[in-house]
Amino acid sequence: MLLALAACAHNPLADIDPGQLALEDTRGARIQLGAFNGEVVLVNFFATWCFFCLGDIPRLEQLQETRGKDGLQVIGVGLDREGVQVLEPFRQFYHLTYPILVGADRFGREGLPFAPVTVLPTSYLVGRDGRVLEKWEGVLPAKLLDEMIDRALAQ
Repeated sequence: MLLALAACAHNPLADIDPGQLALEDTRGARIQLGAFNGEVVLVNFFATWCFFCLGDIPRLEQLQETRGKDGLQVIGVGLDREGVQVLEPFRQFYHLTYPILVGADRFGREGLPFAPVTVLPTSYLVGRDGRVLEKWEGVLPAKLLDEMIDRALAQ
């Protein structure tokens, strides 16, 4: 009985080590998520061709601009197969100030932090201590996202 309860209590988010994520951004700089310990990090997996992802992009930029001073860091991970060829023009077109990492199609398989990503967009909220606090697939209502960020920043 105790074993069954323990199995039900397992939190799969606890198995993710966000600090191991290290990719190049669209400008060629190597970014490691572990470098952001002490900040709340919102990691957003997207693709430039994903209609639903595009709805999140202006909101994420707004969050970076308004909540960055409070300790929030937004990081985008583009999963386009063409990589930097489409992601850098995308970043420029939307005037994105947060890093866009080149994930290409790496996150379709196991073995990387956050993998596999099977739905776009998929986002994770990582606390100041480097633990994953939340995961959601699809577009999250702005009010709910703001509440989650407020809670994470208050910790």
